[in-house]
This record gives sequence, structure tokens and C-alpha cells, in this order.
Amino acid sequence: MEQTRKSNLKPGSWIEHLEMDPRISCSDNSLPKDAYTPNFSERVLDAAENWNHPLDTVRTMRQSLERAGFVDIHEKRYRCPIGPWARDATLKEAGRLHYHHWATGMEGWAMFMLTKWGTPKPWTKEEVQVLVAKVRGELKDPRLHMFQNT
Repeated sequence: MEQTRKSNLKPGSWIEHLEMDPRISCSDNSLPKDAYTPNFSERVLDAAENWNHPLDTVRTMRQSLERAGFVDIHEKRYRCPIGPWARDATLKEAGRLHYHHWATGMEGWAMFMLTKWGTPKPWTKEEVQVLVAKVRGELKDPRLHMFQNT
């Protein structure tokens, strides 16, 4: 990051950076405590740690930018719904798009992460497919109000 700051930004310039927390949240108790989706995101986070490539950049980005010499850092936190459950029209559309992001991408990166670095041991292809199917089912349920923080 230091090299980028020195060679690509002039004094007074700025960058915009977005990170999503891989953890799934729910603030209205619509998600059961034994739901698969939060467990899924924790298992992928564990695998990333096991691989030594942590995915929780949202929690470390500010410190990384400060270490690189950036100043006057502004953070804005948002909740991005997963699925079209939000009442607000803009958030409903964002949730619809975010659902498709999850639905189309999660099997590929889960298969990669969990079959190589899953804990306590690498998962089988079939174990990943079963979990992904259960998560897809939860993501489709409009009664479950899941979101990710940015």
C-alpha cells in the first residue's frame, strides 16, 4: 500500500475503498440461532485464517491505511441486506442484487476454501455442497433478514 500511495497519489488526492464484512448479521431475531448462513461465513473465515489469508479486511483496513501514511480517513458504515426483504425500495433492490452475488459465487469460493483449508480438517466436496444448499435455502427465505456490514 505504501508504494501505491507514493507513486499514484499526489498530495491532496483521495481514494475510496469499500470492504464487506464476511460475517452475516441479523438485528431483528428473524434468524434462528442454529441457522446455517452465519455458521457458513464463520467456517469460511476460519479456513481463510488457516490458509493465512484473512478475509476480515473490514476490521483492519483503517489501521492499514494509517500505517501506509494516509491521513484524514473517513469511515462510513452501512448495512447491505441479503435478499429483497427491506421495505425501502433502494435497499430492496440492493438486497436483491446482493442475494444474486451470494447465490452465484458462494459455491465456488466455499469449495476452494473449505476443501483445502477447512477446519478442523479439509471438507469433502459433498459436505460443502450440502452446506451451500442449506445456505441457499436460507438466503431465499424473505422472513430471514440477513445483512452484511461494510
